[in-house]
Amino acid sequence: MNQDPLAKQGITLYYTQPLGSKVILGRELFDTSLATVFLNADVLLSAEVTCDPACWNKTHFKPGTKLAVRDLYRHSPAEKAMAVVGEDYAVHLGPDGGSAALKFTPIPV
Repeated sequence: MNQDPLAKQGITLYYTQPLGSKVILGRELFDTSLATVFLNADVLLSAEVTCDPACWNKTHFKPGTKLAVRDLYRHSPAEKAMAVVGEDYAVHLGPDGGSAALKFTPIPV
């Protein structure tokens, strides 16, 4: 991701209070995909980290766009391999820095 020719800076798509206990960061890529990191910084508890409609509104995707989801750590489709822009997309993460790196790519119609 750090070699993407678009070279766009990542932005915060979602966070909770206390500041940073659940975070989603995202970055638009040259191929129109979105690279993301979902993070659970709660020290003790596992958590669902969810990209909700407000989160999706901060991306470059149009509402209703169908997306293929790839797990960048495992180099395979994510457990939940499809997302729809504007609908909740949740990831269950372990405590103390549990994270998921996901790439969301539009599915051609």
